[in-house]
Amino acid sequence: MRTHYIFTLVINILNVESLPPIIRIGAIFSKSEVNSSTELAFKYAVHTINRNKGMLPDTTLMYDIQYVDETDSFHACKKVCNQIKTGVHAILGPSNGLLSCHINSICDALDIPHIEIRADAKHTAREFSINLHPFQDIINDAFLDIIHYLNWTKVAILHENQHGLVQMRRLMQTSLEVHVRYVNPLTYVQYLNEMKNMEMHNLILDTKTDNVHIILKTILKLQMNEYKYHYFITSFDIEKFDLEDFKYNFVNITSFCLVDVNDVGVKKTLKELEIYKNLQKSNKEGLQFFRKLHTIETIPALIYDSVHIFVIGLQSLQQSHFLRVANVSCESRHTWKGGLSLINYINSCLFCMSLPLVEGERVRECGILQRRRRK
Repeated sequence: MRTHYIFTLVINILNVESLPPIIRIGAIFSKSEVNSSTELAFKYAVHTINRNKGMLPDTTLMYDIQYVDETDSFHACKKVCNQIKTGVHAILGPSNGLLSCHINSICDALDIPHIEIRADAKHTAREFSINLHPFQDIINDAFLDIIHYLNWTKVAILHENQHGLVQMRRLMQTSLEVHVRYVNPLTYVQYLNEMKNMEMHNLILDTKTDNVHIILKTILKLQMNEYKYHYFITSFDIEKFDLEDFKYNFVNITSFCLVDVNDVGVKKTLKELEIYKNLQKSNKEGLQFFRKLHTIETIPALIYDSVHIFVIGLQSLQQSHFLRVANVSCESRHTWKGGLSLINYINSCLFCMSLPLVEGERVRECGILQRRRRK
């Protein structure tokens, strides 16, 4: 009987102390994201985890944010190595594809989980990488579905190189009559005017999200906002923009969104995010954005979800494993022994009663993210 009680006591102690008192998560953001909504979403996610004692009751989640130049992979890798020296249990970001590949190589060599948020063109699964952003071939499946649904027979694509999501090869393999123009903000007027003269009324605007407002203004300037025009905007953040001037002429605009702003949980999260931003005394522009539109862009939403995915993985792991502090460095060949178990639990975790991740690939909605068609 005494042995039985001692055994039970040991098991209970192991369950309580299976996570260290401090869990560190590193984040890599570009210098342009300083004080941005992306950084805010990350900090707020960590804040909500620590505030909700039911998630990690005896553990505090701490973050280490490093800002990098998107064109400087050398110094970005050095900053990641410094984060690893401090004992981070996972690295999040960046959204830049080139930098992310370099950082993933480091994480893969040291068995450190790497959580990515980028529209990866390739479907290659990496052992220690999880990407919450839908892959480009999945996105293009949706694009082709909507084009088929709209019964388009010919289409013009204004494609911004390095930023567009449309895979031209797949469109060319269809029976569509496709006219492609590679554009940038300086050539929007030229090519939109060309499409107007060609009487092309179905247009795919495949541009960088930050430039959508420019091309919308150009459309108004050229008076291409009549009912006969139908624009399919590939950016997932269409609700970020003021479309008031497009209402009255019955112009057609179609887009996909990942964030369902009508969801009760999303509304609650955004309201709490406003309060948190006020407390942080962040820049006024960001505060006005959240207060005015009651929405959140895709990348910040993915960042928010990624932190919760990481924590749910920790919760699952602590049921059967003891997570040791990550004591590795880029100068050593030793790998983190707890990394493989953690990435497996993150990858297999159930979230929102769905299976969003299969071999590191996001396949369904997750957290505050939903997909819906907006027209």
